[in-house]
Amino acid sequence: MAHETKSVNQVMPSAVLQQFARKYRLQLRLHHEDGEPIILGKRGHVYEYGEGVLAFLFLPGSASRQWGHLVGKLTAPAFRVVQDCDAEGAAIFDHNDGETVKMVLKICRIHAKRLLSPERLAALKFRFGKPVGGGDTGPQSTVGDLGGVKGQSRRGTAKSRVSGVATARALLAPSLSPPDLSKIGQPR
Repeated sequence: MAHETKSVNQVMPSAVLQQFARKYRLQLRLHHEDGEPIILGKRGHVYEYGEGVLAFLFLPGSASRQWGHLVGKLTAPAFRVVQDCDAEGAAIFDHNDGETVKMVLKICRIHAKRLLSPERLAALKFRFGKPVGGGDTGPQSTVGDLGGVKGQSRRGTAKSRVSGVATARALLAPSLSPPDLSKIGQPR
């Protein structure tokens, strides 16, 4: 029997976790052990603790006293510690309070997905060769080509290299003329 993996869409995360992720532009993933939907960060994750209640689990990379310092900061009424260990722990938080959420995202090092402006998105699509509304398609374009074939490597053939060098010399010839030495030392 083959091992089946479930996607986030097959597990159906709770409405609260989905709304939270959508509101703060976060990505839902499945936990690797139990398949529960979580919002993963570098030092922990956010998960649904109970119906309509969110919690975060703090897991530092190495055994340190970071959790002990955090417990002192989590005395606000928006937090309630539910698991307290030496180097890691979990706490319930008020997901409707913006300041609390900001603190949780910082503690777990969870970063929001970037939103691109339409101009930046068009520039990136042009840069990576995806057509945007027709016309020139970026790096694969023949605009500015020195006689090569579209899609050809930059080196090309020996003939295209020679013709490219000749074209470049022809374009630069006026600027390569010897300097006029008669004007040296004269006032302007």
